[in-house]
Amino acid sequence: MAGRTSPKSLYSYSLATYDKEDQFDQSAAEGFIQIYGLPVKTQAEVQGMEEGDK
Repeated sequence: MAGRTSPKSLYSYSLATYDKEDQFDQSAAEGFIQIYGLPVKTQAEVQGMEEGDK
């Protein structure tokens, strides 16, 4: 496997994997998705788009 390594790397394989042994609580992602999607939702409401419009 090619790549780079660093003794000060912030990457954690155990947090980046999505298998049965992962450590990240995936249910926490729902709140982040709602927060990050808020500007787009607000823009759509201001511009008069209804949910489901493309």
